[in-house]
Amino acid sequence: MGVLVRAIVLMTFLDLTGPSEIKGVWKGSTTLPCAYLPVEDVVQQTLRWTVVHDQSSGTVFWRDVSGDHVLLSEYRDRVSVPKDAPGNVSLHILNLEISDRGTYTCQVTWRASNNTRASMTWARLLYLPVAATKPVVRASEPGLTFPAGASTSLTCVASGSPPISYRWFWGAPGGKALLLSSQAELAWDSLQPSDTGEYYCEAENRVGAGAVQRSDAVELTVRGECPELLLGAEHAESFHTRVEQLWTRDRDFILSMRNI
Repeated sequence: MGVLVRAIVLMTFLDLTGPSEIKGVWKGSTTLPCAYLPVEDVVQQTLRWTVVHDQSSGTVFWRDVSGDHVLLSEYRDRVSVPKDAPGNVSLHILNLEISDRGTYTCQVTWRASNNTRASMTWARLLYLPVAATKPVVRASEPGLTFPAGASTSLTCVASGSPPISYRWFWGAPGGKALLLSSQAELAWDSLQPSDTGEYYCEAENRVGAGAVQRSDAVELTVRGECPELLLGAEHAESFHTRVEQLWTRDRDFILSMRNI
């Protein structure tokens, strides 16, 4: 019962008014707030900062009577917690990396003079908006030379904070170009020789004042098809036979005319 009462008293002095979401800037610094109002006869025992990323989790920072400990190697020399500000256990992170994004949880444990203990936790979400990178063009098939009638697609790929919008153009970058699509993928069900030309894409998101990133252009070539190939392998032999018959007939006709 004493633990519960002490926990309720401590909750009264927690500072939970700070933002639950913290926006960081790549290579910048930020502070994840965590604070409480010290209570007489109540001593802080431990402090733990943990993080949950998309694919991993762990303890970033640990403080106890033995001192401060940074337990995740990727945070060493980049994180700290004030030592001379009672009640302020905010986590300061330097040189922010994109991989630092995640949910951070601050957990504080106290001990009262009657040896009752209480523990409180509260979380902060750190997000780092990232401007769209220069997109690259990926083809569904190796090479960019196709026979007429073939199907293929080009995909515009960029990194950055979602949502990312895409646009596809036909023409030379910086010159006159025709807008073809506002999707990441540009697809053809049946290529025609008239589809031959240069293609490039653009990507942008809401970060970086909406700066548009443009890919390098790729050259797509569509070659005309011989009728023999359009017939398919099962008709190729009969096609050759028929052509030979027509050629023989016309040759004999021409020779007979010359003998008249």
